[in-house]
Amino acid sequence: MSSSRLTNWLLLVVVTTVAVGTAYFAFPYVRERLRKSTAERVQQQQVQQAESIAYVYDRRVGWRLNGNTQVHRANPNFGYDTRVRTNAEGFIDRDHFLQSPFYRIAMIGDSFVEAEQVPETSRFSNLIEDLVPALSEKKLAVEVMNFGISNYGPAHAYGVIRNFALKYHPNEVWLFLSGGYDLPHSFPLETPAPLGPYYLYSSKNPEQLEDILFGYPKPPELLKAEMAERYGEIRKTYRSFAEVFPYFYSDAHHPAMDLVLKQNVQCFDLILRTLGPDIRFRIIYLPALIEIRQDMWTQFQQDAIRSGVKAQLTRQAGERKIADIAKRLNIQFTSLVDELAKANANHQVFGDHLTPLGHRDVAVPLTEVILKEAKAVAPGPNAHATDNPPERH
Repeated sequence: MSSSRLTNWLLLVVVTTVAVGTAYFAFPYVRERLRKSTAERVQQQQVQQAESIAYVYDRRVGWRLNGNTQVHRANPNFGYDTRVRTNAEGFIDRDHFLQSPFYRIAMIGDSFVEAEQVPETSRFSNLIEDLVPALSEKKLAVEVMNFGISNYGPAHAYGVIRNFALKYHPNEVWLFLSGGYDLPHSFPLETPAPLGPYYLYSSKNPEQLEDILFGYPKPPELLKAEMAERYGEIRKTYRSFAEVFPYFYSDAHHPAMDLVLKQNVQCFDLILRTLGPDIRFRIIYLPALIEIRQDMWTQFQQDAIRSGVKAQLTRQAGERKIADIAKRLNIQFTSLVDELAKANANHQVFGDHLTPLGHRDVAVPLTEVILKEAKAVAPGPNAHATDNPPERH
């Protein structure tokens, strides 16, 4: 490039710079326009918008689904792609009236009851409402309320009963319990605050629960210190539930597993006292996959031995423990071990959740329990639910 051409370029740059600078300072409109343009570019990089979330924190129960929300659940490996909607209270169910002439059963449990993997109408809780009148020649009828939420344990079930279910005046409450999956959710070392339980014991009886709180009933650091002191001795032999889980299937004892069972029994007792004598309480036992699949049970035993567990393990021991606890507390007990083993053998499962056909196979025996034991007499044709309080005579 010649020196004359370079001089011309430099002169053009100087003139342009002087012109823009003069315009910027001499004309307020230009200055304001440049300022707004810069501010708009910065603002476009910022984000502030509302987003829908599926699960929300709730200090009454730990967590639940967000109310009036559509949840999309898909897993191509298992072949399901489903959208379900929650009711106003955050459960996958229709909204129920407060008063009903129909026999009501509140079903509470983990993801087995929640069942996001199938359409709502395909779940066993919905199917039971159809099967009861169909198999009783319309002499019986039930209204089923589904309060299932993933990873709920008995402590969370108490929160649901107290804060949601009781106002609907159920005749029965069914707690679906997987000993392998659900027991640790009620253990504060495994599920700490704010999602896990904080146990309040009676001043008259330190072994009896007075209430179960969630969230932060005390400032977080104070609560953390209290939990460290309360469970200090157990922490010496406990790192995770997976390490003590084998003792659920053994007559041998481990301090942490004994405490997990003890606290769950205390939850059952508190639920019973909360329900009172007029509401029947039933535990529906759900086996873990290791209880119904021989290959997984063999692997489970081998892993237990490698981790240092010397106790003898029996697949039926966990179910038997829960059945014995239910009998001792005078709680109705039903096991779905055989039904879920059949569903698993017939490939009617998505991993450890049921397909629509699996839900059908579970709905039938549960309907038979109702037909045999419940006084679910169908009301007259003009009977209907209402939000009005019952009339006084």
